[in-house]
Amino acid sequence: ERETAVLSKLEQVIDFEVPPAFVDQVIDNMISSMVPNKEERQKVASDKKIREVFRKEALKKAKNSMLMGDIIAKESIDVSDDEIKEYLGSQLGGADEKASELEKAFKQYGSQVKEKILFSKAVDKIISYGTLKEEETTRAA
Repeated sequence: ERETAVLSKLEQVIDFEVPPAFVDQVIDNMISSMVPNKEERQKVASDKKIREVFRKEALKKAKNSMLMGDIIAKESIDVSDDEIKEYLGSQLGGADEKASELEKAFKQYGSQVKEKILFSKAVDKIISYGTLKEEETTRAA
């Protein structure tokens, strides 16, 4: 994926500290996505050994999120509700999808789709700077 390739290239030249609390939050999110049962999730989330297993990947995700967030803010990148609905409509089978289904999907997945589109726009912006060539981002993926 282009985003992964771009972030991998950026990791080679940009290094910064990530607040430990943010890494812990990412670990919690990773565990939540894998363990749907609330009681079991709390048990897993409190296990220090399990948290340590996730730490390296969580640190990488946290750095990437902070880096992309900074680019999004500095470049004033935004996503409209219409862009989110257009994306969701394409995922649901086209622009003629029932309005109620689209609205339901917007409420349920809108923030995740917004983040996905924001990150995609940020990757496009990074590539447009010319420091990363399009072929480098597709080759590295």
